[in-house]
Amino acid sequence: QKQAIAALQAGKLPEAELQFKRAIVAQPKAALSWTQLGVVHFRMGRPLMASEDLRRGLNFAPKDSDAWRMLGTCREREFDQARTLKELEGARYAYQQALEIRPNDAISRSSLERIKQKLARASAKPE
Repeated sequence: QKQAIAALQAGKLPEAELQFKRAIVAQPKAALSWTQLGVVHFRMGRPLMASEDLRRGLNFAPKDSDAWRMLGTCREREFDQARTLKELEGARYAYQQALEIRPNDAISRSSLERIKQKLARASAKPE
């Protein structure tokens, strides 16, 4: 896992992806490996894969506010690509979970407000 984190910090995303996958094979319930693999996939432009990785990690560490916030970011990116309300609702839920765990998280709070604005605009558009 240390090699994977070092590769991620160095921006060596393919190497980080490989190392996190190896760590997961060795310890399938390692929440950090799953959530960091999600970060790698997000940075590689794969928000759907990232969301799945983050959800798996959150199954093992449901109080990880950073993972919830990252999941919100992934779901928001999915909305930017697919334009369905399902992704915005998912982002809102993830940011709310992050704030329940860490109420003073300014990033999650501002992200949640942005999502609420997007939801209001998307709901107001005629179909």
